[in-house]
Amino acid sequence: NIACAVRPLLISAGAAMMLSALVVKMLRIKKIITMAEKLVAKAVTVKDMLPTALAMVGVVLGIWIAWVAIDAPVRTATLKVVDPYNVYKEYECSTTSVFETLLIFYCGGILLYACVMAYQIRKMPDDLQETKALLFSAYTIFLFTVFGIPLLFMIKDNMVRVLLLSI
Repeated sequence: NIACAVRPLLISAGAAMMLSALVVKMLRIKKIITMAEKLVAKAVTVKDMLPTALAMVGVVLGIWIAWVAIDAPVRTATLKVVDPYNVYKEYECSTTSVFETLLIFYCGGILLYACVMAYQIRKMPDDLQETKALLFSAYTIFLFTVFGIPLLFMIKDNMVRVLLLSI
């Protein structure tokens, strides 16, 4: 039961950490350019950007805590018989999909925000070398999310899924 409860947290917190790092970096670039246009000389430090990243990951943690408190995922086992000599247990986590859907939409919202930020900073000066890399990262993650994840659900063979994920 612990694995069923922790799995959605690890997946969504990992996605939120990855996307929040991307968003925070883009926000930092935008803030630097905005301050330069106003002729304000102030350093944008990690201390300034850390609350934003922690807030994004904190929302995921809050949704997960509510999920476990209200409707914790439960592991169920079924016995699969392939032939008389090949029997195995198949485990499945069952829960309502409300919180899972909420986590997916939240991480998708962060991803869309990252794409909007990437579009906004696309024409920043070349002094900030990472703008093109951030743009590429945001759109690559977006394309994998839009095309790769649905493809994983359409494929029935687990070995092909693992192969696709490893690429």
